[in-house]
Amino acid sequence: MTDENQKHQILVATDLSARSDRAVDRAISLAKALGTKPTVCHVVAPESAHALDQGKLREMVRSVLPDPDADIDIVLPSGSAPETIAKVADELNPLFIIMGVARYNSVGDYFLGTAVDHVVRRARAPVLIVKHRPHKPYRRILCAVDFSAHSAKALLAALRLFPQAKVIAIHAYHVPFESWNKADYVREEVAATALRDLEDFLKDQPISDEDRERLESRTGYGDVGSALKKEMASEEFDLVVFGTHGMGGFRHATLGSVASSLLEWVVPDTLVVPPR
Repeated sequence: MTDENQKHQILVATDLSARSDRAVDRAISLAKALGTKPTVCHVVAPESAHALDQGKLREMVRSVLPDPDADIDIVLPSGSAPETIAKVADELNPLFIIMGVARYNSVGDYFLGTAVDHVVRRARAPVLIVKHRPHKPYRRILCAVDFSAHSAKALLAALRLFPQAKVIAIHAYHVPFESWNKADYVREEVAATALRDLEDFLKDQPISDEDRERLESRTGYGDVGSALKKEMASEEFDLVVFGTHGMGGFRHATLGSVASSLLEWVVPDTLVVPPR
């Protein structure tokens, strides 16, 4: 990795509003943990690009930082926010992109907004959607796995990007022809098979022994949403990770109803990993 790429490992977008503060704070915290410097992107509306002084804009960006003197890079492109943020990400090729949600209606009810939705759909890098103010590093991560190569990429990204966190890989399963197979032993056999398949899947991944020490495998009955809900109801997670394309219904081109639904109701911060 060149020095220039090292400098741009993390890209965070802000519209300078209070709702973006959480994303910026998380970006600075993660950059410090990873030993790099974040790039803060604020897209200037075309009609304001020539009227606003660049120095003043940089002061405005720094005013929303937890430390106005923090060591960051600032980019101030002009254009439509959704397309421009995605373009900047393509140019910088960051380790990942950090964005905040557009609105918080209540706990578990988040509105992504056009910019976040657009970037998630076309990003080549993982997109971290920050919903909560960061008070501590991510320590417990829940990652959805469906045995596809794309879900493997999501799992490997979680392990790589957050080297100090405990990662729980969860696979959702169901009993075939459940209305006919009501016996308890049938469900127990299916559950045991699902867990063995998950463990075999994980064994095939290029994961170091050190990372395997902090990786745990679990299965959940039902669809992926139900499995995630059950896990999150039973214990606290800081981050939920999933891919945008896989056997479980995720589709990168349209993002898919399953992935879109998860992004809206999952309470913890969310990392969405594209297939590329």
